[in-house]
Amino acid sequence: MDNKIMAEQIKANYGKISAEVALAQITPVETSGTNRMTPPPPSSRLLTPPPDSSTSLLDVAYYDLTNLLVYIAFAPPLNVSFSPNAYDTQFTVFDARALFAQQRPQ
Repeated sequence: MDNKIMAEQIKANYGKISAEVALAQITPVETSGTNRMTPPPPSSRLLTPPPDSSTSLLDVAYYDLTNLLVYIAFAPPLNVSFSPNAYDTQFTVFDARALFAQQRPQ
């Protein structure tokens, strides 16, 4: 992730950022969620990617706290023939109110 690009996108869209704007104009330009699976440096406290190269670890998530909606896109597995980027995949929308209203299984 390039924080300079993210800052530029936020400044350019300041005052009009919504989920739709973020999904269409910020994430695709900033390019968060690239599934490159490069191992972290040895001194990093990040999780090391699993040896199974078909596993995807990356996602992009936006939280609409006003409307209690969560937008998530996952990077596809590395063993597929299309873009490995989460920002290129479809976002799934979750209604947090509905999720938290679920009764606990008995």
